[in-house]
Amino acid sequence: MLKSTRIHADDFVKAASDRCVGERSARMAIADTTDRSVRTVADLRRSRRALRAESARLGRWRRLVRARMDLALAASMAPEPLGLEALGLLPLHVGDDLPMYNELLEAVQVGRGGDEVRRLERLRDFEARLTRYQVNVEATLEATTAEFVRRLSFDPGASLEFLGDNR
Repeated sequence: MLKSTRIHADDFVKAASDRCVGERSARMAIADTTDRSVRTVADLRRSRRALRAESARLGRWRRLVRARMDLALAASMAPEPLGLEALGLLPLHVGDDLPMYNELLEAVQVGRGGDEVRRLERLRDFEARLTRYQVNVEATLEATTAEFVRRLSFDPGASLEFLGDNR
């Protein structure tokens, strides 16, 4: 028997809820935990599919927020101009390809420094909230999977329930 079949779904949800500071994200994680005993294997399968999709969407949002944080940080601290220290070390024609410093700044500057700092604070808050939400999504997915495996260990024939849904 798999070790995960001995773990109860409530243990995962409780652990996730305890780690969660925000009341709102705790509600999201435990919203679907009421009376799992009446859920069918097909319901558990659908729940797992939905939770995996939610986890994938969450991953995309977190990558986007982190990338925007990187951009906000980079835009608030522009690098030094290019070509100053290399002047005289490179062949003359290489300098023709180098854009002017002001042109580079204008091209990459998203907002003014103060705006980017405020945006960075907001993005950090989003990242913390998304992290808490992810903990809950993963815990709920683990609990659902544990329940799914537990049910199948007692009734392997239940894995064929979905065949009736596709006819």
